[in-house]
Amino acid sequence: MKRLLASGLLKILSVPPDERQAWEEALREIMDHDLTRADVVSHFAVAADLIRRGIVRPGVYTSWPGRIVVLSAANDPTQGKGDRARYETLFGRPVEAISLGAAGHTGLLLDPDRFVELVEQALE
Repeated sequence: MKRLLASGLLKILSVPPDERQAWEEALREIMDHDLTRADVVSHFAVAADLIRRGIVRPGVYTSWPGRIVVLSAANDPTQGKGDRARYETLFGRPVEAISLGAAGHTGLLLDPDRFVELVEQALE
């Protein structure tokens, strides 16, 4: 299970080529020595619970009056062209997008101060 999670994380790691090896080594260190089996089970249990309770399903948020904001990065391998339309279907209305530039999927990890700054600017 840890190996599967590590493999997925390595695929979405959006870092400059000259930093990639160091980040891969750091990720492997965390996976091999810091992350326990219980941590991994807990991570997936939380996600499964959200689905079981119906919190993540079409229509559940249609009456929610708050803003729907999607964080988006041009080089995020987890995002595709049709994602925004799927979010609008899920929430039943248009969504706002915050562009994180080329921060990839790991922008919060790589430059947390810049990440928070971009989000705060967009939400003002």
